[in-house]
Amino acid sequence: MLTASEEWARIAADDPDREDVRTPGTTNILNDMISEALPPMEFSANATAEEVIAKVSAELGPAITRICAAFIAVHNEVATALDAEDPDRPAAQVLQDLAARADLIWPTP
Repeated sequence: MLTASEEWARIAADDPDREDVRTPGTTNILNDMISEALPPMEFSANATAEEVIAKVSAELGPAITRICAAFIAVHNEVATALDAEDPDRPAAQVLQDLAARADLIWPTP
């Protein structure tokens, strides 16, 4: 996933108007990454809403927890490395700059 995300970021930076990077709802690299990280799920045609909710919670909960934990760990590692490398530009500022750029590349609909 990290290699794919690096490629996705490069593509977005090179051409932010690409439909597969920018347009919500299209098949794109992020969809591929999510599909790789989350378990496949199947439901019977006659499953009730309660059964679907229970299965989604049981199967996706642990995967989403792992994804969030990985992002938190990566964030902390990057912040520590950045703070050690350039104390005049704290990691919080770097992350705020990245967040501002992300909003420009992928605006909220």
